[in-house]
Formats: sequence, C-alpha cells, structure tokens
Amino acid sequence: MKRAEIIELCGVSRDFFASLAKRGQFPFLGRPEGRAEAFGRYPAAVAFKTVLALALNDAGATQEEAGHFVEVEYRELFAISGGSDEIEEGNVYFGYALLDVGERDPEVTRYERAALRYPLYGSRKAIGKVLDRLETRKSGQRLLAVVQVNASEHLRLLKARAEHLGVELPSMAPAHDGEAA
Repeated sequence: MKRAEIIELCGVSRDFFASLAKRGQFPFLGRPEGRAEAFGRYPAAVAFKTVLALALNDAGATQEEAGHFVEVEYRELFAISGGSDEIEEGNVYFGYALLDVGERDPEVTRYERAALRYPLYGSRKAIGKVLDRLETRKSGQRLLAVVQVNASEHLRLLKARAEHLGVELPSMAPAHDGEAA
C-alpha cells in the first residue's frame, strides 16, 4: 500500500505520520518496502498495526509503548485468535496488564518501580480469567493497570473506512518470516 493510503486509512495527518516515523514510534520495526521511507510501499498489515497502536495510546499506553507492544505481539494476536476472519467476526481484545514487580517500598516513586507488561488476547471472559490468575499469584507481582482495546471493532472500522475511501485492503495477517511486516 502507498503511504498516502495508510495515512488516509488511519485517519491521521501527514505531519503526525511523519512525526511517528521520525521518533521511531511506528508499530513495526523494519523499514517499509522501497528505498525511501517517505515513498515506500507498506504491507497492508501496517494500517491495522498503526490503528491498534493508536487505540492503545488512546487507552492509556504511551505512543512508544503502544507501537512496540503491537510490533512484538501482533503475530501472537493472529495465532491465538485464528486469523483476521475470526478477529473481524468476533470480539477479540488485545492489550496488556501492567504488573508491579518491585518491592513495596514507600520511598520508591512510581517512576522508579519495575513494571512488566503481560500480554492479553481473546474474549473479555478469557482475559478476565487471566487477570484473576494474575491477581492471585504469589510471585509478588501486583496488578496495577489493564490497557486493552477491542481489536475486532478496530478491524471492522478499518475495513469500513477502506471501503468508504475506495482503498483495497488485502490481508491483515502478519508477514511470513523474512518478509516486511
């Protein structure tokens, strides 16, 4: 897909898109296909990754956290959910639980604590069970926050926007190993 199509599908300005690229906050680690990023071609999955990262940012993650999380966990989202058709037809949630793994020291500020992002995927019921397990673990980790979005709804909205704009939106599945994502 062309850069302009990704920008239109994601509903962001060219300046915002350029800012994400400049700061390395895109939810994909490699460069797009082509020589120059500004004129490169992007796999269609980049649109969905970007939409997911922006949604996670809206839900409380920083842009950097959201972009990195989507890049690292995108393939797993598809593996667990069974693919884009299953994601689109259901209500698959995607996000993470923020766990405090530091000691309970009243002198330590929240910015000094060690935190772990535990990935969450699936239905609200499945995620609820995972959260229940996390809250009852005896590991000393404490659940601080949950950041999640409805990946299914975001995929449906993205496809509707593509149809409205007349943009062909191929598969959102992750690229195979060795391919650009």
